[in-house]
Amino acid sequence: MPYDLAPSLRAEFELTVQRTVAAALTAEQVLPSAADLCTTLHAVVDSVVSAELRVRNARVHALQHVPPELWCMVWTYLPVDGRFAISRVCHDWRVLALSTPRLWSYVDFYTNAHKCRRSNCVECSADPRNQSSAQTNTQTRQLAGLDLRRLRLSNAASAALAFERSAHLPILLEITVFCENTDGRVLIHLASKLIRHRTRLRAMYFTSQDISAFATFLTGCSLHNPSPSMPHFPKLIVLTLSCEESEYSCGHQRVSLPRLDVIMPNLEYLKLRDDYSWWRDSTGPGLCALKKLHYVFFHANQLMSVLAACPVLDHVCFTAWGPEPSDAATMNTPEQISRVRDLAARIPTVAIYDIVDRDVQRLRAMFADVNREEFVLSYAEAGLPATGNCAAFDIFTDIEPPFEVVCSFDEEIDDMLRVQVEDADATRTRAVLLPLDDPKPAYTLLWSSLSPSAVSQLEVPLRMWYTMFEYLPSELPVLEHLRLVSISPDDEEDISNEIPICHTSMPKLQSFYLCADPDDEEVTLGMFTIADILNSFCFPQPLPRLVLSDVILDSCLPFNPTVVAQVVSMRSYD
Repeated sequence: MPYDLAPSLRAEFELTVQRTVAAALTAEQVLPSAADLCTTLHAVVDSVVSAELRVRNARVHALQHVPPELWCMVWTYLPVDGRFAISRVCHDWRVLALSTPRLWSYVDFYTNAHKCRRSNCVECSADPRNQSSAQTNTQTRQLAGLDLRRLRLSNAASAALAFERSAHLPILLEITVFCENTDGRVLIHLASKLIRHRTRLRAMYFTSQDISAFATFLTGCSLHNPSPSMPHFPKLIVLTLSCEESEYSCGHQRVSLPRLDVIMPNLEYLKLRDDYSWWRDSTGPGLCALKKLHYVFFHANQLMSVLAACPVLDHVCFTAWGPEPSDAATMNTPEQISRVRDLAARIPTVAIYDIVDRDVQRLRAMFADVNREEFVLSYAEAGLPATGNCAAFDIFTDIEPPFEVVCSFDEEIDDMLRVQVEDADATRTRAVLLPLDDPKPAYTLLWSSLSPSAVSQLEVPLRMWYTMFEYLPSELPVLEHLRLVSISPDDEEDISNEIPICHTSMPKLQSFYLCADPDDEEVTLGMFTIADILNSFCFPQPLPRLVLSDVILDSCLPFNPTVVAQVVSMRSYD
């Protein structure tokens, strides 16, 4: 048998031989001659090949009718190197790629991708463990000026060409420096290509393992800026800086960027991760257009400089790396805290992350304001005290009762409990995020801090409700609306088991909601399942209103009017 055939042809070949021989033996006929067998097999091969060609031609025909706009939309999700590869597939794709500047307006630059080829990373030769293996080839690798192999470990050439192909469109640039010991000349080379298009740069995302890499990049921009007195990037509006902790890191070290407001004066969004800090120096103009800021701060004096330099902020996300208790008195004086409070009073939304309980009173003194639209406190994993005394929910006193309480799992970290309180007009919000490794302390703290007579609406995920309700007070006297949300198709089996009884009295309850997640498929619940849920509450009789949102009943039988007065079905997308 010809073993060089394609698998599909080989299978047809074997099957035809078996059928021919079996038919001859069954009819007690003489086996076919080699010539007859070859003729039969040739016919089989022709039919299989024809079928495969028809399928292939149909696929090619379908691809030929894909609109060019759709191809370009798909290609935009590729990295810049992938887009260059696409432009070399065929003449039509190349013409389409080169005639679409939008395809090249997003540029992802990387250098030293040693995560994939660690042993070949030239930059890691600076690490003592790699010096012995690297010294033997150093003489042959180094050329005058920039090491060419260092350039080959980056896509600097692709990035430079993408800048040109993007024509007049705004540029979004993502820079990733994988290696800890990066040769700054690679970044300076990129800066020399980018500075020609500096007025088109709108967003920059810079990630590195080298804390000094961004400063080196800015140095390269200064060297090649044709007008040193002018801003490097006058129309840049988004900047994100982060430094990943490498395996050879000796801990975080802060690097300051005092001239950021001179280099990028029109920033509207600034995100500085753990290792970067910025403040306005005595001659800097400040970031007068900045609206949203992510920043890591240590003390009030640092915040004074930052907030004073950003007069139009409307959203801040701070990470609180507070000083040790022994230094708190000197680094957070009452005058400094009062000044921060005055500067922050104009900011509608404030969120503070990674706090510990000892910092809550200080942070409330800085940021708690009854007129602020939103205030969020997120505790670190070890932020709660061992005892039950905690000031986590003290910020809820800013909201006048009655108010709505929304409990949920945090969208980014599923093991965090988010408790949000809104006033009756939904104009002001306070939220607290607590670690949920052991839910008992969090639930106990929550319901011991909230006044039962202040809760008019309550929303809780179903899978959280049956672990929380035993910590509820004996009565919620003004509760009007109760919503159990995020019901999934898997919950019916759990509900059908023995459901514990909630003994909390709700005499003013008007509506009870069962809501499925609108992002999931619709949930079908049985009549008896819903009856079990209703029987697990001390509802007034009859329940005035039952609302099923994205939940379908598997029965058309009506509810007993002595149990439920009105049933409403609704869909979130209606």
